[in-house]
Amino acid sequence: MKKSLIFAIIGLAVFIPTLSADSSSPWNFSVGTYMENEMNTDEADKDSDLFISPGVTFGISHDEIPLYMKVEAENRQAGSYYREDTGQRLGHTVRQKLMFGGKFGLGGIAFNPEYELRIHTPAGIGYEGNSYENRFKLNFDFPVSEHNVYLNMMPTYRVNNGKDNTYYHEVETGFRYRFNGTQSFALGLYNELENFDNDGLYNEVQARLYYNHQFSNGINFNPYARIGLYRQYYNGDENVVDTLRQRAGLKMSYSAENGVSPFTEVWYQNTNLKEDQNVNTVMWKVGVSYSF
Repeated sequence: MKKSLIFAIIGLAVFIPTLSADSSSPWNFSVGTYMENEMNTDEADKDSDLFISPGVTFGISHDEIPLYMKVEAENRQAGSYYREDTGQRLGHTVRQKLMFGGKFGLGGIAFNPEYELRIHTPAGIGYEGNSYENRFKLNFDFPVSEHNVYLNMMPTYRVNNGKDNTYYHEVETGFRYRFNGTQSFALGLYNELENFDNDGLYNEVQARLYYNHQFSNGINFNPYARIGLYRQYYNGDENVVDTLRQRAGLKMSYSAENGVSPFTEVWYQNTNLKEDQNVNTVMWKVGVSYSF
């Protein structure tokens, strides 16, 4: 399935431009590709690095219909699951995403729902079968003068092969202040919660900061920060509290008039595992998309 999805995206990228050659067509398409790498700066934690992971994307929408579809496939290789006896990485999976969403408005209130089916397919021989995530994204924007309050919710139901199914959610609410038409600042409160293995619990609370600046030359500049306030992990035997995560990052993109948009992201994260143990992680991502 993973190969067929990748080939389908490539085939659409080659074929669809012939359908949209007419600039008056109401159909909008986008194709893209990217690479990302996640690595720990401490030598003792190198075995959990994420090796360079390529991905491909495809999207379609219509000018007169407030709906869209996106497809994404990513080849992820996590080093922490390496087996010396087989020379394979148990963490090597193909992550596939199929997304359907819409953009609606009523009286200044914006509602942008999205359903995402996420499939994790092991890439090696003899691994466990697929696992699935049904993600329901419910995003609201409420106007407050020229500014707005936002609420983003993502309840998720996971179906794991041979294991108990789990519930997971991410919720963020905050206030976005617009300086003008090209700059804004947002402050949000975020919660991530997961119930697993019947009595297991993961609960995290963060403050999140965002700044956005859209330059007249097409460059989009977006630094952000995640400040850990509370974090708990409980698996029935062990209860760990206040092992916080802190992250600082930057996203940048450029929108050219011909539809080509290169983009990049980099972040640094400090994760406190125990009172005297921290993991420092750096991630980078580069890619390009083409809209037509």
